[in-house]
Amino acid sequence: MADSYLAGGKGLAYFFRLKKGDDDYSFVQLDGETPAAVLADAALKLNLMQGTKPEPQDDGTLQVTWDNYQLGGDLIGFLNAVAMKTAAQSKLPKWTHETGVEMGGTDIDNLVFVEIIGAYDSAESKYLCHYAVGVIKSTSGGLNQVASDWAKPTLVFEGKFTEYDLVVPTALQDNVILTVAEKTIEKGYCFLREWIAEAA
Repeated sequence: MADSYLAGGKGLAYFFRLKKGDDDYSFVQLDGETPAAVLADAALKLNLMQGTKPEPQDDGTLQVTWDNYQLGGDLIGFLNAVAMKTAAQSKLPKWTHETGVEMGGTDIDNLVFVEIIGAYDSAESKYLCHYAVGVIKSTSGGLNQVASDWAKPTLVFEGKFTEYDLVVPTALQDNVILTVAEKTIEKGYCFLREWIAEAA
């Protein structure tokens, strides 16, 4: 694939909650219990952003910040479900397993999976996509209410290493835009970054 000069992105991201089992993860809907079987079961579809900034970190995780204008019931419901901590939860300590995976804290009940459809290469008919596991930072949802400007609620994703392989089925990917195939984020990794062919 030749190098290309690209601008912009697709402006689309899907979020699912993850439920951690004894030796695997399962995709669930916003309530944290009902299985997610199709793309429409996503806990949040984000599509009103001015910019998406995926930033690989030195430790191997991924942080993503959205320059976001979406502020409806879907976003607030999502933030209330995955990014709010009680006073007791906020004091729970984190610790690092021998394998290097961060554990403890409140992350176990707030894990999310995000798939981001990014820049399009028209010469190759492919999109640059990110698939990642992590949490939504509790500072997300902050905004400035000003009469002469649009509200822009913050949204920040902080990547976490997986404890098990995470298999992403094709049914939870956007097959209208992409030529989908099963993806796997391997144990001990945080994210995948791939060029994916446009749907035929």
